[in-house]
Amino acid sequence: MAALEQDDFTLIRFLRARNHDLDKSEDMLRKSIEWRVANNISQYLLWKPSSPKFEDHSPFVCTGLDKEGSAVIYAPFGRWDTRQKLELGLKEDCYNYTYYMLENIMYHIRSSKNGKMTFIADQSGLSYWNVAHVETGQVFYAAFKTFEQNYPEILKVAYVINAPWLFQAVFNFLRPVFTGNTLSKIHIFNGDKGKYLAEMKKLIPEESMPSECMGMKKKY
Repeated sequence: MAALEQDDFTLIRFLRARNHDLDKSEDMLRKSIEWRVANNISQYLLWKPSSPKFEDHSPFVCTGLDKEGSAVIYAPFGRWDTRQKLELGLKEDCYNYTYYMLENIMYHIRSSKNGKMTFIADQSGLSYWNVAHVETGQVFYAAFKTFEQNYPEILKVAYVINAPWLFQAVFNFLRPVFTGNTLSKIHIFNGDKGKYLAEMKKLIPEESMPSECMGMKKKY
């Protein structure tokens, strides 16, 4: 369906997103349904880019379930080449990829046991060349705004790992997009692998841990 599935799972998420205020929750849900219909969002589950130059643009993967049955999503943001793709004239593909990623994440969440995700955002490789590019920032800003407005209450925890000093500039730019509830779930770590692995292992079993987090190189 093009419209948002209106089951109990969806209704509860939107209620929680607006602190159980029925009027605000209904308004948010209606706007999200209108957005999905207008943009035919359900088609993006199987979306393909318009150009072969877009291949391997922004990998992400579901590595399994955490100890509570939530989907574990790993995205090596630091290696994403969004600026390069924008400079190749693939702006529309960059924005469409947002919908593709969010719809696939929702698929994994709905297939999991408790309707949440544990998100790992690996910033290894993040460069000033990407951070300083205004249009790249706009793409990410729009992506996270879409996430907050249309995919509420699916995030259980987010581990931002291998964050270099310049990540703070990125985070400050994106901060206004997030609600206080979302911000409270984001935990930022530098390159101290021992520290972030110790924290992540409290929730993620070894078989669901991304290979790169365990020191094994793998291309996603």
